[in-house]
Amino acid sequence: MVDAAFATAGELHLGPLHGAGSIAHLPVGGDGSLESEVSERAMVRLAAEQGAPVPSFPALLARAVAGESRAVELFRRRARLVGRAVALLLDMLDPEVVVVVEPGTGLLPYCLDNLRTEVARRSLVCDDPEQAVVASSFTGSVLTTAGAAVALGALYADPLGTWPALTNVS
Repeated sequence: MVDAAFATAGELHLGPLHGAGSIAHLPVGGDGSLESEVSERAMVRLAAEQGAPVPSFPALLARAVAGESRAVELFRRRARLVGRAVALLLDMLDPEVVVVVEPGTGLLPYCLDNLRTEVARRSLVCDDPEQAVVASSFTGSVLTTAGAAVALGALYADPLGTWPALTNVS
């Protein structure tokens, strides 16, 4: 999954159809879209195409953490491509900070460096990528964390308000 979320005035922006944030189809050069080049599935596919097949994305990440050169280069490439998208988001939204929720940037420090370098090269408004782009501390449970953040949105918006009955919970 390749998405983005943004908040203004302390509120998560969802859009009228709760679909704000899809950046999967951003072009990244050539014929590829962001998702087709940086998603977990794409990373596993690219590893196989380079003669280093892995059974899963976590296995590829483990190889990169262990220093295996082909896996490391795949994560560096991913960081550079994500950096292109982050530069675009910085230029469009001009946020105070962008939190990158991607295991490579959290576990492989050179990936965050590569991402920030790409932001510095491509963004027209970001003059300090070191401050503007940070890695999330949630490196292993991205979807769980994202789902919980959305679910807790109502609580944070009105902590003392009444809660509707949860009819579909078993």
